[in-house]
Amino acid sequence: MNFVYVAFIFLVFDMIWIQIMTPVLYRGIFQNIQKSMLKFDMKYAVCAYVVLIGVLYFVCRPLSKTKMYSSRPWIAYGLVGFSLYAVYNLTNASVFSSYPLQMIVVDSLWGLSVFSAIGAIDS
Repeated sequence: MNFVYVAFIFLVFDMIWIQIMTPVLYRGIFQNIQKSMLKFDMKYAVCAYVVLIGVLYFVCRPLSKTKMYSSRPWIAYGLVGFSLYAVYNLTNASVFSSYPLQMIVVDSLWGLSVFSAIGAIDS
């Protein structure tokens, strides 16, 4: 599949997730940590998505074509997605004493899920 479409689908999936989960999970946690209203800084959000799309293209795609994952490329994507999101969340938990285990689990599983779905679409 054309990678522009793949990147677009990833962005749509993640935007839907953020729209649904911000009022349910993210807003309260981050407002508790920063002691103020949750505000997104778009320049950093854009940079984060550039990096994530770069990982999809430069890491997941080549990895999924290796002998180990060629018959199930979505597994390679999922492992990378889980790793990225887990490192982010575990780093937050190591820095912020009030970062909850629920956030680590839910958000890391989201990374696994969204990257696996993209791997299934991109194969």
